[in-house]
Amino acid sequence: MRRNTAAIRINNRVIGELFPEERLFKKQVQASKHLFLTLDAWGIDSDFFTDVLHENGYTIEVLETENGILYTVDAEVFGKKGQYFHFKEEKEDHRAQIFLSRRHWKKTSIVQKR
Repeated sequence: MRRNTAAIRINNRVIGELFPEERLFKKQVQASKHLFLTLDAWGIDSDFFTDVLHENGYTIEVLETENGILYTVDAEVFGKKGQYFHFKEEKEDHRAQIFLSRRHWKKTSIVQKR
């Protein structure tokens, strides 16, 4: 049986996958590129978070591929403890995002031992 999924695009970039039947949002990141060091946090587009994930009680999974760690949190916790930032660069507006420090996530190592 095939799972019902939808790739989520913001500003023509895929930011993750939505699994509506499971109320699950998944995204893949690289710590060296996507970790917001100031807060030691992962971020999500704030409009998408508010309108879809928080509104519908989703679980959020962030797979950090460089170290093989799966971070999991409920949207309710993300909303209560997250912080909003808006980054604008000369050529690109990254829109407002909400960030949640890694200390608030459940962490699971997915590295396969040989």
